Parts: sequence; C-alpha cells; structure tokens
Amino acid sequence: MKKAIAAQPFELQGSNNTALLFLHGFTGSPSEVYPTAELVHRKSGFTVSGIALPGHCTTPEDLDNTTWRDWTGAVDEELTRLAVNYENLFVGGLSMGGLLAFYAATQREDVKGVISINAPVFSRNPINTSWFVSALTPLLGLVKPYYPKEEIEEYEEYEKQGRQAYHCYPLKSFRSMLHLRKLVLGSLSSVKCPALVMQSLQDEVVNANSGKHLVNRLKRTRVRYRELKNSSHVATMGEEKQTIANHITQFISDTIELKGEL
Repeated sequence: MKKAIAAQPFELQGSNNTALLFLHGFTGSPSEVYPTAELVHRKSGFTVSGIALPGHCTTPEDLDNTTWRDWTGAVDEELTRLAVNYENLFVGGLSMGGLLAFYAATQREDVKGVISINAPVFSRNPINTSWFVSALTPLLGLVKPYYPKEEIEEYEEYEKQGRQAYHCYPLKSFRSMLHLRKLVLGSLSSVKCPALVMQSLQDEVVNANSGKHLVNRLKRTRVRYRELKNSSHVATMGEEKQTIANHITQFISDTIELKGEL
C-alpha cells in the first residue's frame, strides 16, 4: 500500500451483491484495515469500503472535537449509501471499529452480519483500565489534554508499511469512546444478526478476555469466535492478516448461504 493513499477512505469494488464496511480504530485511519480488506476483496469478490471516521486522518485536535455520535453517524451514513446497491450488507471493524460495528448492528435491520477484531472491552493500557483516571478525564484534560502513547517497535514497522495514526490519545474524545463502549456492552443482547468475534492473544492494548466476554453477552444470535494466537492489537496489518481475511470471507459466505436456506 502506498503511503500517499494510506490514510484515505477506500472502496474496493466487487462483482456481486455483497458489501463489507470495514472500520478502523480510535486515533487510527483506514490504512490499518486496508491490508486485510484487500485480501478479503481478492478472495471473495465482495465490495469492501473503509471510511475515515470524523476527527481522524487530520490532527488530534480535530479528533478531540468529535464524539461517539459523530462516529456512529458517519458509519450509518456509509451503510445507507452502500445499502442502495448491495443486498447483503456487513459491517466490521478493528478495536473501536468493532464497537461501532456492533452499535450499527443494534440500530439497523439491514445489517446481515457483524465482525469485531480486538474490540476494547477490557484493556491492558493503564489509561483505559483505571476507573479513577477515566472518571477524572475531564479534569485531566484541562491539565494534559493529550496523553502520549507508548512507543511500540511493531507500530514503527507498520508506519513503514503505510499505517497512519495519532501518537497520542485526546482525552475528551477518549472519554466519548468509553461512553460508546458502555452503550455497546449494554445493548449486545439485542443483536440479532450473526456475529464473528476475533481476539488477538498477544494484544498489547486489549485484554485477551475481551473477545470471550463479547461472545457471552451475545445471547440472541449465532456467534463464531476465533483466536489469533500470534497477533498483536493491529492484527489487520500483522502476520495473521491472511487468516483474518479467510475467517471474514468464510463467515460472510456462510451467513449468506444460511440466509438462502431459511
């Protein structure tokens, strides 16, 4: 993937009536899901779309002026656009993108299936796990509005491959992401479409118990759970991206086939 297009929205046009909206994570960009999206597209012929969520791909200051309503609104707008031309509509995402995918599945009846990769239910990162820090986020934001990320060698390699992401957490919008997480966890029992949940066991950001927790709360639908034994948080750019693409393609194909038998 060329750096010139790394942070831009993408749409890989397919040859059938199936489309997947593939969402990036908090502070990230479409670049981090593009490698897996391209593999899904090549293997299946599905259309795969990746939008830049509001506040992303510009500056951390822009992100801090957005909320979960802006992000969910952008997802809904893109799904509405895709629904005009595609009968089989799926939505998935990495990290916060997984939360947004589940939120869309609770709001729209035309979503045929939902896919989550390393959704941040529980976290290894102190800024996420400490209820005390989270509770004081508005106060902390007055003193230190942007919390620097830890330097991770693997991320430097991803940047060489074209990934673009902010190097800090804007605390005001981070608090809004936590609110989104609360909304999603509280509504998972209302998800009726089939779900595919994937979890990296080497995730340095999200606790590996997050995936199974999601599965346990999805009580009204069929759920497929897959563990990624050798992947870190940005699994969609890692060594198991082909495995992820295979899981996604199989899940979508099986869901469409089952629908035809009903």
